[in-house]
Formats: sequence, C-alpha cells, structure tokens
Amino acid sequence: MIIYITILPAVIIFLYFYFSPKYRNIHFLIFQTFVIGIFIAFPAGILNSFITENFSNENTVNDALLTGFFAGGLVEELLKFSVLYFFVLEHKKIIKPMYILIFAMIISLGFAIHENYNYVFENKDKEYQLYVSLNRIYSAVPMHIINGIIMGCFFAFYRHNRNKKFLGYSILVPVILHGSYNFLLGVDFLHIEKIIVIIMIFLSYKLYKIVRRIDFFYR
Repeated sequence: MIIYITILPAVIIFLYFYFSPKYRNIHFLIFQTFVIGIFIAFPAGILNSFITENFSNENTVNDALLTGFFAGGLVEELLKFSVLYFFVLEHKKIIKPMYILIFAMIISLGFAIHENYNYVFENKDKEYQLYVSLNRIYSAVPMHIINGIIMGCFFAFYRHNRNKKFLGYSILVPVILHGSYNFLLGVDFLHIEKIIVIIMIFLSYKLYKIVRRIDFFYR
C-alpha cells in the first residue's frame, strides 16, 4: 500500500498527459522527459550529498540554508532547467508555449517520484514509511510539480519573445521558492513551509493564465 501512496498520484498525472488525445503528437516526448526526470534524481542525490558532507557544520540555520538553497533548490532546479533548455526547448515538435509548461511539469513529476521513493524507503520501519509518504504527498511532491509549472511558464515566455530575462526568471524563481520551502522545513519554524506551497499555487495559476492567452496565437 505504501508504494502506491508514494508514487501513484504523480504516475496518474503523467498517464493523463501521456494518453490524452490532445497531446498524442508529443506522447513519446512526454514519456522521454518523464524518464529523464526520474534519472536526473541520481546526479542530484550525488551532488546534494557532496555539498552536505563537505559544508555542513551541524548548525541548524547553516544546514537549513545549505540543504535549502544549495543542496536542494539550486542543484535540483538547475538539473530540471538543463533538461528543458538542452532537450525540450529547441525540439521541432515543441511549437506551443503550453507544451513547454507540460514538459516542465512532467520532468518534475519524474524527479518527485524518484525522490519520494528514496525518502520513504530509506527507513525499514513501516510506520515511518507511511508517515513520510502521507506527509510528502501534500507538501514536497506538489512543491516539485508546481515549481515545474512555474519554470515552464517562464520558459514559455522566453520561447515566445526570446527575452532572456524570462530565461533568468525560469531558474531564479524556482530556486528561491524551492530553497525557501526547504529552509523553513529544515529549521522547523511553525510548519510555515506550507505557506510557500500556497504562494506557489497562486503564482503558477497567474502565470498559467498568461501562457494560455499566448498559446491561443499558436493554434
């Protein structure tokens, strides 16, 4: 049961886009980016471990900053950004801004599945596994997915008008949001990291509406 709680929500979202007739012309690319999203979690784990092992000093605030903005936000969002920039952005089939948003989300889905699995099953205790899986399903997993949408929106803006400031926003904003979430989680300050997720939901919705308007001109 725990394995289903851990991966099923993200898998369902992936399958919706993969089998949707609306995206049948890019369904194989959706599958590819999903798999790449899973596999970039491997170098993310290596780089995160290197940073924490070499720069941690067992100070709560220092380590929260380290795992929030460097070993979490910067490393993980840069890897997602790299997939979008080097694999997705210039692909001939990616002709609509909405496609870029979808691919950014799919990359984050793959990454979230791998990361979630590692966190849940790093401990053999069943109660611990259930607690972590239930907690992450409405916190860390949505954070990754929504952050992917935000990154994808800024990428879509860049693809639309080639203004490089949006390319900068596509990495800077997700790193700040991801880092803030991880930092607040690390210092365990009144569990207000959930507020970051709420801010992300609001921001992603506003950006999504703009992408929808831009996407209209590509039909």
